[in-house]
Amino acid sequence: MHVLAIRRPGQRGTQRLVTLYGERLVCVRYRYDAVSGMRYKTVELIVDQAAWTPPPPHPRAPKPAIKVDNIDDLETPSPPHVGVKVFFRENVLRDRVKAAGGHWSKAEKLWRLPYRTAVSLGLEHRIAKR
Repeated sequence: MHVLAIRRPGQRGTQRLVTLYGERLVCVRYRYDAVSGMRYKTVELIVDQAAWTPPPPHPRAPKPAIKVDNIDDLETPSPPHVGVKVFFRENVLRDRVKAAGGHWSKAEKLWRLPYRTAVSLGLEHRIAKR
């Protein structure tokens, strides 16, 4: 199952959930299962909060460089879009690209979507060369 979209409260696709969960809503994820052909909308909620003081870092400990979640990537500029070739009769693949946020470019005759999304869909070999 692939996570292809993460939305913060207030972004497109989250308005109904913001009214339902309010300030407790952290994010909404759209997960796609290629095997079953299903899309799942999941939410992350705050269920409890308490004061916490982080322990002091160990003197020889390296700086953490691992991200736990892709939610941190939302602050960075959007990745460059690439053109992906999907043939006319590949209806299922075209629907997957559309569901992942792809847009048809009439001028280029290619589907445009972010590079990371194309790779996560397994379409790296279909990316058009400029």
